[in-house]
Amino acid sequence: MPLFSSIGAGNVQTTNKGKERGWYRARIITHGYVGGGYKDSSPWRNVNRTLHNTDATTNLGDMINEAAAYCDGANSDNYFYIWGVVNAYAGNSANGWSMNMNTAASRGMGNNMTVGRDDFGTMVDYEHAGANIFIVGGGSNVTNKLQMKTETMGTTSNSGSSSDYTASCEGRLRGWHRTATNAAQSFQWSTESYASWSGHPNTDGWGKAMSSYNGVAYMKDGGNLNTTLKKFNDNTGVNVSSFTVQDAGEENYQTGNKKGYCLGHYNGVQNNNTYKVNFTTDGYTTLGSASEPKGHAGMSSAALASSYTFNNISYGYSVPSY
Repeated sequence: MPLFSSIGAGNVQTTNKGKERGWYRARIITHGYVGGGYKDSSPWRNVNRTLHNTDATTNLGDMINEAAAYCDGANSDNYFYIWGVVNAYAGNSANGWSMNMNTAASRGMGNNMTVGRDDFGTMVDYEHAGANIFIVGGGSNVTNKLQMKTETMGTTSNSGSSSDYTASCEGRLRGWHRTATNAAQSFQWSTESYASWSGHPNTDGWGKAMSSYNGVAYMKDGGNLNTTLKKFNDNTGVNVSSFTVQDAGEENYQTGNKKGYCLGHYNGVQNNNTYKVNFTTDGYTTLGSASEPKGHAGMSSAALASSYTFNNISYGYSVPSY
């Protein structure tokens, strides 16, 4: 029998083999989405889908009601959310938009934040309190909280950094973020409280971050246009290793099972350059035009989501090769 079953976001049930092992095997990511972003002073409305078994990316068209430049997003089990949509560059907005990842259909505007932001970060708790998305930075120290089951937007009682330019990611027990003002914090799901993060990567928020379901997360280690990607323990925040990737910033990082994607970034100009990071070998592979986002000449600072099925008897105990 499988290690667990699931009945929705934040409700993974594990056997006595351990919650941690069950959580890391809970989701089998099959594809992902990237939406919004900008090139020069033009923000985009389109969404691209990447199939993780083939690395192929397809433009789904202008699905977002309003264009989104310095936006961010996150996903629940079924929905891809983007915030900061405003039809302007650079734009500061509380507006939200979402799509159904199973049908690739727009759900329209909604789930707005309580404050306007730009170039902010998101951290996703899939486990505690029924699952929540936390939204930080972007010009406000208010921490917004979207309860994913009820789709109710609220705030936490604890304030975070108000800085623009935020790199953020998450693990099983807590989220992590680093900003342009050198704020570096963890955020514990169970208490919804911040703590100082020592030994953090040295991104200034322009270089972005990527989560995984493998007990580690990744974050750039320097300012915009930087080649070093640091891997750290997503429970303790302790650095594990570092390796070289493309010289860039404002990356559009998308999480997979055994790999992650960068689907466009900024290397002096916004572009569609795409590479994948191997979570096992700490290396990267540059991908060709079939994998690159389409529908524009380049994008950075977009919003990302990963779509998955839950592990079941058809997968057994292991994740697919991709």
